[in-house]
Amino acid sequence: MRPAWHVAAGIGLGGVIYQVSASWQLASVSAATEVFMDLDHALEHILRSDRPFCVKTFFSRNNSLDWPKIVFAFHAYEWVIVLAALSAYYDLPVMSAAALGAAVHLILDEIGNRRFMSPGHLAAGFYFLSYRLYRRFETKDLIHEAAGYPRKIN
Repeated sequence: MRPAWHVAAGIGLGGVIYQVSASWQLASVSAATEVFMDLDHALEHILRSDRPFCVKTFFSRNNSLDWPKIVFAFHAYEWVIVLAALSAYYDLPVMSAAALGAAVHLILDEIGNRRFMSPGHLAAGFYFLSYRLYRRFETKDLIHEAAGYPRKIN
């Protein structure tokens, strides 16, 4: 999903969290987590791309598809589970806010990237780090081409 959509979603999520909790801290954490989960895209670009790091190449839709492997370490439902478990165990509402921000980000990516990539392009378990690890982070096993559609990911 496009960064601008995540910013809009983060602002909306933060607003809802503030209305429910009256806490700017919780609202800020949930909004920031929703937006900044995409930092792993920058990390991947720096580590894997043979193109220079600049805004144009970084936001190229097909840039990551040229790489033989993709990790996207932050894009994982496992982090939502870890954050929620830490929140429950240590009674830390800030971790719940982070878990909610991460969950919203992943759900929006599931919807946005599957809709605009056409059904079937992303492997069913794409947003699970354990699944990507099982597939050895091989791009060809994680993103499939469908007849008549170009391969692209946001």
